[in-house]
Amino acid sequence: MSVKLKPYPAMKDSGAPWLGKVPEHWETWRLKYLLHERDSRSADGREQLLCVSQYTGVTQRLSSDGTEEPDTRAASLVGYRRVQANELVVNIMLAWNGSMGVSRYDGIASPAYCVYRFVPSANPWYFHHLLRSPTYKAHIKTVSTGVVESRLRLYSDDLYKIEALLPPLPEQSAIVRFLDHADRRIRRYIRAKQKLIKLLEEQKQAIIHRAVTRGLDPNVRLKPSGVPWLGDVPEHWEVRKLRSLFRRHGSGTTPAGDAYYGGGIPWIMTGDLTDTVVSETKRSVTKQALMDVSALRLYPAGSLAVAMYGATIGKTGVFWHGGLHQSSLLRPCPPSRHCQRAVRPSRRRYGQGAAHTAELRRGAAEHKCGDRSLVADTSADARRARPHHARHQRQSGGA
Repeated sequence: MSVKLKPYPAMKDSGAPWLGKVPEHWETWRLKYLLHERDSRSADGREQLLCVSQYTGVTQRLSSDGTEEPDTRAASLVGYRRVQANELVVNIMLAWNGSMGVSRYDGIASPAYCVYRFVPSANPWYFHHLLRSPTYKAHIKTVSTGVVESRLRLYSDDLYKIEALLPPLPEQSAIVRFLDHADRRIRRYIRAKQKLIKLLEEQKQAIIHRAVTRGLDPNVRLKPSGVPWLGDVPEHWEVRKLRSLFRRHGSGTTPAGDAYYGGGIPWIMTGDLTDTVVSETKRSVTKQALMDVSALRLYPAGSLAVAMYGATIGKTGVFWHGGLHQSSLLRPCPPSRHCQRAVRPSRRRYGQGAAHTAELRRGAAEHKCGDRSLVADTSADARRARPHHARHQRQSGGA
């Protein structure tokens, strides 16, 4: 979104080096003249519980199960700070990263937060955007009290000393309206792009599924696969159990102790599996982990990992580099020699169709009702249609 704004006719020095120049008609006031702390406590703890995030500002903390019970581990909410709409709520321990904001709701917040009410000459939502801007977050970090970042605190006396840019009240309101309008447009664009991305992902999966279960010849003669969930396959294709395509299979293990993590060896977790090649991992482990934990094995590039438990069950990924994997992954090694050229890692999507994932999930449900999980035999017994090597090369353009 491109927005052209007219420049102000004249600028002046703000008087604060970190703020630079500002429009000539704007004023610079310390925050102690624009807001004051309000300390009102809940008598019964029955008000709506609020929380503060650096990403979303002040939001209602709703229970994930849909009940009216507050989403908190606290035994009682009595004594929590009362918050009214349009008041500023600051997490004094995380203010340096932007964990503050103006509330749209009445409710209560943690006693570790501070609550401030603005004076009539200040539009709360203008200051909501101002104090959460990169320039102010950086300055708040410098004025917070503490030795290291994790111990920084923004107390009221420190907040009051911060210089605030103060346009005339009508201009504050105009800025808020402009930002709200821009936010709505951007969110609309994001929703449209997300919808397009979803449609393209569905199209991609449909193309992959068609290619790996029917091949590239739309006029090929078909035959029953003998597998109900797989349907018909090209007449010249074989249908084999996955165990015949791999040298060996087995599950991994998880090293205990933070000292084993943060090294240079990729550590593949279920969250890294997206039914495609795994080229990057969120975590890594050290060589010491490989030496100390006997169950750990360094697996070569081209190995296939399958998630065995939980919501990601049946998700797959092919190792782009060698690496380790956690205990909730089933790891068949690279294919056996007689079919290694036919099932190349770069083309391993042939084993990652939606139908195959669904079959793995069904197998898990049959193997262990309730808490679904895969075991090595469940996945190894899943059947997969496979083109003959020569025809596979001709269709894919391989050497």
